Amino acid sequence: MILNLNDMRAICKHTNGNDLTLDQLPSGFNKETQTNLIMQKEYLVMGILTFEQHLYYLVDEDSMPYWFPCILFEVSDSKINSNWHFKILNDSESPLIESIVGYFELCFLEGHNDRLMERNSEDLQIYFKQKKAIEEIYY
Repeated sequence: MILNLNDMRAICKHTNGNDLTLDQLPSGFNKETQTNLIMQKEYLVMGILTFEQHLYYLVDEDSMPYWFPCILFEVSDSKINSNWHFKILNDSESPLIESIVGYFELCFLEGHNDRLMERNSEDLQIYFKQKKAIEEIYY
């Protein structure tokens, strides 16, 4: 499968914080934190959010979307999907998330992001429908 050339992609360079300094690690993520990411694998970035002044990428491994600190990746294609949206959140919506960029529902469907992280089947369907819409298969 080849991704559309207009989609942001990032290569996993760290699966934990072992090789990073404490200054580089966002709160809630330490040197012992393990992820299910695969080293050197290129991931399609489905969203970007700013949480406590740190950037996170929404990617999935084994059909499990999750927000990972951007410090774990190296951007391999910086093009942003032309269908993405941007939203600045106010304190009442989420006191720790400052902004979010991504597909429409991620930015504007109330509670979608939380339900996605809780593995709600309807929200997972939305995520994978959006992901499928931006992937192209070449034979």
